[in-house]
Amino acid sequence: MASTSACKIGDTEDIQESAEVEEHENEEVEKLEEAQAEECENEETGNDVGGAIEENFVITEKKDITWIKQAILEPNIGVWRNNDENEISGDESNLPDPMYYFSKYITPHLIDEIVEKTNIYAQQNEKVRFIPTYKKEIETFIGLHILMGCLGFPRIRLYWEKALGVNVFENSMTRNRFFKLRTNLHVVNNLDRDPTNTDKFFKNCNMRRNCVDEQICPFKGQLSSKQYIKGKPTPWGIKLFLLCGESGMIYDFIIYQGKTTGLDQSWQQRFCQGASVVMHLSKRITIPYTQLYFDNYFSSYSLFQYLKFQNILAAGTIRLNRFGKPPFSSDKQLTKKSTRIYGGAPQ
Repeated sequence: MASTSACKIGDTEDIQESAEVEEHENEEVEKLEEAQAEECENEETGNDVGGAIEENFVITEKKDITWIKQAILEPNIGVWRNNDENEISGDESNLPDPMYYFSKYITPHLIDEIVEKTNIYAQQNEKVRFIPTYKKEIETFIGLHILMGCLGFPRIRLYWEKALGVNVFENSMTRNRFFKLRTNLHVVNNLDRDPTNTDKFFKNCNMRRNCVDEQICPFKGQLSSKQYIKGKPTPWGIKLFLLCGESGMIYDFIIYQGKTTGLDQSWQQRFCQGASVVMHLSKRITIPYTQLYFDNYFSSYSLFQYLKFQNILAAGTIRLNRFGKPPFSSDKQLTKKSTRIYGGAPQ
């Protein structure tokens, strides 16, 4: 077992962190993460964090980090429920129906936005003769897409083939109308785009700026932000950074777009991208002393310091080179100290 120490930040409470060394699944991922770790290490110097962070917040330089051994004080832990009185619990016997989950992500307000922006786009596209859509039709359109995901026919037109007997498609919407909606579907007005906006997904969703982790959404289509990570169960797809609750509900997410990922530029320059993701998503957390967990891809000393300044209790695995040489035993030292058992008796 790795030894642990408590880390003292100024005169605030002492936090004990444990270091865990994780093996990467393949060389490509390891090289990428090492490069990002080196970038974080090089950037974490100085106290100027830009105007986006509170003036009273001062970052401790790596050379000034002090480690001490001290008893851990139990803090007053809060539970963050995303301001939702109907937040589900982890009890599987009391789970809501599927429509509850659907309404959490596809809200009536979002449906109204889709109706409005789709009609606007169709008017802007003078080459298309388009009958204005309405709320019930968009709901039907989304429902047909969900059903397509369950059936998995190789071509969309096959869902309207009478020989296959899937009458729900023909009874709900004509094939030509379905393709007209697909062609014109929008959730934003293209004319409202800020010339300085570099978000590649501007036309897909009007992004908002809450355990944080990454996830690959399987996708093999044509997209500049598509990622390939060798050795993963789903190597091709769109990389997402997620903020999830203990129930498994996703409260917020960021779509990875490389250097154009929608994060505060001053944060990325100061904290590196991994830490900036946590800082961005943690804006959704409003209850003091809420617990937030993440892995060593995001962890840095400055990030823990910032979250403590925001009254967020953070814990996660770390990379030793980001924490000012903490007094942890190396893997080689732990191997020498380990007890081996031969024939049922410790040696």
